[in-house]
Amino acid sequence: MNLSEKYGVSFEEAKVIEELKSILGKPIPYVEEINWNTFAIKIVNKQITGFGLYNCELTTLPEPILKLKSLYRLNLGKNQLATLPVSFGNLKALKWLSLSENQLATLPESFGNLKSLQKIWLYRNQITTLPESFGNLKSLQELYLDDNQLKTLPESFGNLKSLQKLWIFYNQLKSLPESFGNLKSLQELFLRGNQLRTLPESFGALISLQKLSLRDNQLTTLPESFGNLKALD
Repeated sequence: MNLSEKYGVSFEEAKVIEELKSILGKPIPYVEEINWNTFAIKIVNKQITGFGLYNCELTTLPEPILKLKSLYRLNLGKNQLATLPVSFGNLKALKWLSLSENQLATLPESFGNLKSLQKIWLYRNQITTLPESFGNLKSLQELYLDDNQLKTLPESFGNLKSLQKLWIFYNQLKSLPESFGNLKSLQELFLRGNQLRTLPESFGALISLQKLSLRDNQLTTLPESFGNLKALD
C-alpha cells in the first residue's frame, strides 16, 4: 500500500516520497514527531509536514524535497552538504530547520525567502558569511551558529527583531554590526571564543538580555552603554 492510499496524501507528494526512497535506497518510516536525530516523515491532515534526513551521508540536497510545499519541519543534520541550491528558498512553509554538522561554507541569497522560519540549527559547518537577505527572517526566534568560521555579520542582522536566543560561540568574529542593538527581544547571547576587540555602542540597547557569554575574546574595554543591561543574570 502506497502513501497515497494509506495516509491520503496527494499523488504528487506520494510520488516525491517514492523518488526519495529510490535515491536513498531504503524505505522511509512514518513518525509522530521529527526530532534532532530522525530519519522519517510526518504527515498531518494528509500533507507531509515534517521530514528527517539525519545522518544519511547526503552530499547534495535531493531535489524532490523542494516539491513538498507544506513542509514546516526539516532535519538535514549530520550529512555532507557543501552547498544548497538557490531553489531552497522555495520551502516557504518551513518553521524549523536543522542543517547542523554539514560542510556548508555559504548560504544562498534565496535563504532570506524562508520568512516563516522560527528556529535554525547551523552549528558545526564551515560558514564564513551570511547573505544580506538573512535579515529578512523576521519570525526567527532561535539561531544556533556555533562552531563555524564567521568573520562578520551582515548589517541586516539587526532586522531579526524576534530573535530570543543566539549561539554564535567559537567563530572568528572581530566586531558586530551597529545594528546589533536592534535585537531588543534577545534574551540569550553566547559569543564566547571569537576574536572580538570591541562591542558596538548600541550593545547597551539589548534590554531583554538575561544570559551573556563573552569569554575568550580580545576585549579590553566595554561600551559605556553596557551598564544599561539591567536584566543580565
